[in-house]
Amino acid sequence: MFNKDEMPLAERLTFIDNKDYVLPATFKVDTLNTEARKRNRFSIALADTIMGNFSVSITDADSEAEPFRSQNIHSWFLLNSDLRGYIHNPAYYFQNSSDSCRLR
Repeated sequence: MFNKDEMPLAERLTFIDNKDYVLPATFKVDTLNTEARKRNRFSIALADTIMGNFSVSITDADSEAEPFRSQNIHSWFLLNSDLRGYIHNPAYYFQNSSDSCRLR
């Protein structure tokens, strides 16, 4: 990644998107209240042998003005957290595996 004067800003020797960060999980709704400000409780279960630190992002899909978010938790951990400055639509690079979206 270079700036307008061709000075290096960051370097990533390689990025192989082998999806090793994707884990099989089950999502269970324990308590569901659809009224405003009511308590909801959910459970996420992973296999017994999986250890680590995990992050969850909860959003209201109905409140999204646009169907595409320019940044999400996925793009933050795999791209934005490594690079300083503005990245236009970082989530675009992770939306699918087509050649036009691949990081090179």
